[in-house]
Amino acid sequence: MSIKVFLVVEYNTSRLCTYHEVEVARRPRRVINCPLSHKLHSDVNGDLNIMKMGVKKVVVTLKKPLSFLVTSNGITPVKGSNALDLSRTLAL
Repeated sequence: MSIKVFLVVEYNTSRLCTYHEVEVARRPRRVINCPLSHKLHSDVNGDLNIMKMGVKKVVVTLKKPLSFLVTSNGITPVKGSNALDLSRTLAL
């Protein structure tokens, strides 16, 4: 088993609110005040922003959905779809 690692630059990650993406004011004791009325520890805010940047780098692959019709004779694949070819994928 392997783990993928992505490089994310941490510079200025505490500058924006992780929830609202607006600039925040840093207060003493490492607390940030969002202009939209909430407080958060600056390290937690920065960590969440780093995680959001890392998640954007991950490519998600999904199986292409198969189309079927339910009839009185049972379930049949829709014309043009290949019910036996499960290898086709869509990358987001």
